[in-house]
Amino acid sequence: MAIDLLLVGNQGSTNVAQSLANAATSHGLSYHFLDQRRAYSSNRIWQALNWHLAGHRPARLAAFSAQVFETAKQLRPKTLICTGNSPITRKCLQAIKSLGVRVVNFSTDDPWNSTMLARFFLNALPNFDVVFTPRTENMEDFRRLGVDARWLPFGYDAALFFPEVLASAVRQSLEVPLLFVGGGDRDRADYLTPLANARLGLNIFGSEFERFTRLADCLRGRLEPTELRQRTIAARVNICLVRHANRDQHVMRSLEIAACGGCLLLEDTAEHRTLFGDSACYFNSPQDLVNQASMLLANPLTQQRVRDEVHAVVWGKHRYDDRLASMLAL
Repeated sequence: MAIDLLLVGNQGSTNVAQSLANAATSHGLSYHFLDQRRAYSSNRIWQALNWHLAGHRPARLAAFSAQVFETAKQLRPKTLICTGNSPITRKCLQAIKSLGVRVVNFSTDDPWNSTMLARFFLNALPNFDVVFTPRTENMEDFRRLGVDARWLPFGYDAALFFPEVLASAVRQSLEVPLLFVGGGDRDRADYLTPLANARLGLNIFGSEFERFTRLADCLRGRLEPTELRQRTIAARVNICLVRHANRDQHVMRSLEIAACGGCLLLEDTAEHRTLFGDSACYFNSPQDLVNQASMLLANPLTQQRVRDEVHAVVWGKHRYDDRLASMLAL
């Protein structure tokens, strides 16, 4: 008997593929999950050689592709959904499609971002039936390759991000004036440094910020999903920056903050405006970020209005349950 879905992506935590698996369970769909990290060798030297000398190629690309095909042949899924730069070869996708399986990709990162540009994946892209991208900026790049590209925003996992009622002692221990969570890109550091210099109480959680010494006093390490949700709720203001190298105009964090009922201060982009309209507060330069953060910190009533309005915009409408339904409806 055929299953509904074969999912290929990173398993666990806040990974999009895991959220799609959770959504499949919510929809009562049968699925099988293959963790694509198996495509990468545990031998770090061998993997590094493949990554740097073979165009960001996973060391076990052929072996993992064969595993995906054999799994599809055995389980006969109606749909294969892959996330990100899926470590599956062009020939493997063609073979899976010959079984009558519909193959779909949700492009979690920009395939043309220089840090992850992979020739094997660009060669494979035209063989997907549909590629869903959360970036309006790269839709024409997909189409130039002959890909049927559709815009589909990121969502939030309702099992992880929701407006939890915190005990007063917990809230007090976690509350900070300003919270930023995300990876340490240089353009983000350029925005956050004036905020750190303004000494408004900036707290940064995320990787790769250590190289920016001017932010050292604001760094707080990394967060697991439960603490991430609770800190988002407890923070007086949550700052959301996109990744310019990834051509983002919104990020996963945009929806997650709102789903938790956090006070959302957004980088001003067309996609953020499409998603949130006038419900959020926006900034369009590093100095404007300082100004808008100062304004919000001085106005608790405005903080509460933003919390209520952004939560109402996303809650029950932008879950990964909804994203999965959109993927399967086409």
